[in-house]
Amino acid sequence: MLHHAKVGPGPLITELLGILKTASPHSFIRDNQVAFKVDKGRVYHDNLEILFSDNIKVRSTGSVGFDGSLNMIAEVPIPQRLLGNIKIPPTLARQTIKLPITGTIERPRIDPRGGRR
Repeated sequence: MLHHAKVGPGPLITELLGILKTASPHSFIRDNQVAFKVDKGRVYHDNLEILFSDNIKVRSTGSVGFDGSLNMIAEVPIPQRLLGNIKIPPTLARQTIKLPITGTIERPRIDPRGGRR
């Protein structure tokens, strides 16, 4: 159980801030039960929730290698401000987009298309 943690603006958080179009200088983890395990040179996690400004909650699942490589999925809600004047039904407003995260800790790559080509 992670009761409270402050996440600094490292490369991955900076990338997420750009996608979310928010300028939060930091984010928080609050009362979040996260499953962790270490296996074959990787640290796996499930259900890590990071709260950004505007109550945007991003949930991640995946792993970080001892070599710094990333293999994660971030579930990101669809912020209304990204849609401009387009109003979406409340049921769609609760939907999330799954974004693959690869690369390394120093140079994360987030596919904003959700892995679609």
